[in-house]
Amino acid sequence: MKNEQVFARVEQKYGLSEEQAAAFLELAGPYLKPDARSEYTLRNIYLDSPDDRMIIRSLEKPLYKEKLRLRAYGKPGAEGPLFLEMKKKSDGIVFKRRITLTAGEIPACLKGEGLKEKGQIGRELDYMFTSYRPVPKAYIAYDRQAWSGAFNPDLRVTMDRRIRYRLGDLDISSPSPEEMLAMDSEVILEIKFQDAYPLWLTEILSHLRLQKTSFSKYGRVYRITHTAALSGLVRQEKTEESKCLHPYLPGHHPDFSYYPY
Repeated sequence: MKNEQVFARVEQKYGLSEEQAAAFLELAGPYLKPDARSEYTLRNIYLDSPDDRMIIRSLEKPLYKEKLRLRAYGKPGAEGPLFLEMKKKSDGIVFKRRITLTAGEIPACLKGEGLKEKGQIGRELDYMFTSYRPVPKAYIAYDRQAWSGAFNPDLRVTMDRRIRYRLGDLDISSPSPEEMLAMDSEVILEIKFQDAYPLWLTEILSHLRLQKTSFSKYGRVYRITHTAALSGLVRQEKTEESKCLHPYLPGHHPDFSYYPY
């Protein structure tokens, strides 16, 4: 269907200072081309089960994890489309599957209504709503710059700044005040690719001594706002159990066909 989108790729993150970000762009600039719309604000409403199952499992760092969010590029309903998106990570591969929504469809879709009529991805989303009974949990926004590879069409590079959030008034179009998220880095550099880094990119990262980091915007917000709940988190030892709870197997790409129609 025309309103469905699917992505499958590896995503790596790096925490940078503004000086490191400038140095990276100076070296990588000849190999990158700005997106048609290269600077914009991303607004997200993250959804989770009432008992926060998705984010708690994600923070345990299992081989398989998933998130569910409503996303707007620019001002919701005015500057760009709205998406209901599930993000799944299995054995290092990130899968994003999403449908396009109009502003008028949001209230019903956030209740899990009418999703089965929106094609295969809609049926997969319906399965998630049936399994988790998700509700809005956090609003997270940030300013993004975006590029693609000038000579590597599968490469995508983004830089995110000014990450902010709120836990009340979870309307994606609301102008309610936002709180800045405490960060160790000023810029989150994200590199998205399908096979491997091109040589020039590997050399730049090595020259600047940039180290990969594990960073989740929703995870950071949850850690800050749910310290007491996190004291009871199941640790790494439970990873094998988490793997057994899901039909995806390490080394195999997920097969979404198990979702009921």
